[in-house]
Amino acid sequence: MNIRESVEFLESLPHEKSREYEVSVTAFATSLPSSQAETILTEIIYGDYSDKVCYNAFYCLNVVYRRTKDYYKLKELLESLASRFDRHITFDHLDALYNLESDAIYDYTELLKKTHKDAEFLNDNAGFVHLFADVFATIYEKDGLRDKEKYIKDWCEDALNAVNRAIELDSSYAKYYCTKARILSINGEYSQALYNVDKAIGLENSKRADYSLRISTYQYHKMMIYTQMKLHELEKRLTADMPKITAEQLIADEIPEKTEQPANDTEFKALKNYQDGEPFVFISYSHKDSEKVYHIINLLLKKGVRLWCDVDSIPTGNDYTEYIAEKIVNCKIFMPIISSNSVKSEYVRKEIGMASRKEKKFFPILLEDIILSPGMDLQINSSQRVDWNRAPEDKNIDTIIRYLPSDMFI
Repeated sequence: MNIRESVEFLESLPHEKSREYEVSVTAFATSLPSSQAETILTEIIYGDYSDKVCYNAFYCLNVVYRRTKDYYKLKELLESLASRFDRHITFDHLDALYNLESDAIYDYTELLKKTHKDAEFLNDNAGFVHLFADVFATIYEKDGLRDKEKYIKDWCEDALNAVNRAIELDSSYAKYYCTKARILSINGEYSQALYNVDKAIGLENSKRADYSLRISTYQYHKMMIYTQMKLHELEKRLTADMPKITAEQLIADEIPEKTEQPANDTEFKALKNYQDGEPFVFISYSHKDSEKVYHIINLLLKKGVRLWCDVDSIPTGNDYTEYIAEKIVNCKIFMPIISSNSVKSEYVRKEIGMASRKEKKFFPILLEDIILSPGMDLQINSSQRVDWNRAPEDKNIDTIIRYLPSDMFI
């Protein structure tokens, strides 16, 4: 299909708030040869066409990048054209899909509120209604989510109502049943959950190009639901003659975030290098890595680096969240300590997300060799960083010291 034919099709699409619009755009985007899609759609977006045609091409290109999982280009596309297209009612939907699918760093509550608002406003569009339910289930399944009981109380009923509404609007779409199964499992309704995930497997269209991937995803969720059901049964047997304790408490090895004090508290008092009103480094880390992180911090403090972290640094009576946010906003360098623990921490992810939004200079320290998700990699990507295990300790510290501006030292 050439540009003229593409423009004619994009001009003929129904209103973007309709489900037919989403289905038609997706079908069109996937019909274009991958070698031509990006070129054709980009030329239309920046061409001399109506706003409707340009935005529809933008929507199509979002679909192309999501299907090829090219999240680097997708992030750049969304950010570069936000000021031009964010007034469109489907723009937030595309942004939410990027956050969800790429595993980018985002504020859980903000994304839930945004998708919930869209689901209420576009209650006749199954895609928008389902996305809120999918966001709820996905966030619940993240390792770093804390206070899950409150999370269920605040959102679960609305999410279940949303996915039921999506099924009511389009009962033939298999993925909706898998999402419902995930939510039912959160509610402890395991038999109904297994029934719904089996229904998703049976309904999935075998002619889809991504059929095998979808079936494997459903099978994965089925296995997780079955495992959770067995854990629940084991918990009931274990607690029959014991005080009430959950399976999560029995197997958790989580050190409470933001409460642990350093093992060598006397030495760590050197944190007084930090001075109000002076440039400083913000240290973001998981308390599961406290021992290693405090050692690195002490090495930097001895070099005279002015830095701030949450240990022994928050005055009594201050709102914790507001105080942390203020320090991120005011820091000159944001230094996330990256590990398998920190990438799962809700607090660290929120801190990284805020620093990225505020366009802070990043200097990551990787404590271990891990493969970062595309979203995390996008957020912390920096031309300067230290892989702690790949060089001697003194060399790593020298690398950091050389990078930091001179006004970062006492």
